[in-house]
Amino acid sequence: MPNQTSDWLPDLQSQYLSRADKKLAELAHALESFIAKPNDAACERRLRNLLHNIIGSGGSFGFARITEETRALENSVKESRRQHRSFDDRTVNSLRADLEKVREAFGKAMAERDVES
Repeated sequence: MPNQTSDWLPDLQSQYLSRADKKLAELAHALESFIAKPNDAACERRLRNLLHNIIGSGGSFGFARITEETRALENSVKESRRQHRSFDDRTVNSLRADLEKVREAFGKAMAERDVES
């Protein structure tokens, strides 16, 4: 009997990755809004919701690195929020570097899917 997962998972993974640019743009915008207004509960909530969704969906679609890097960004957001009412350059640069790692994880996943296709 063929592996039923292998029948549908690659298509779902491709669909998921086809929306990566939109997800990353939303995430970048939410992060910049949070950086600009760290005391705005709505900005923080929006960012945390996006992070939570990407963490879950990355894992659901078999992209562990996307989940890991996004979880690291989520932890950085939580930690920076605990420690600061406003963000210094070091904190901002660290958050943006973590976002770049999420972008790289999506890029790597897309490159790997292209090789498999």
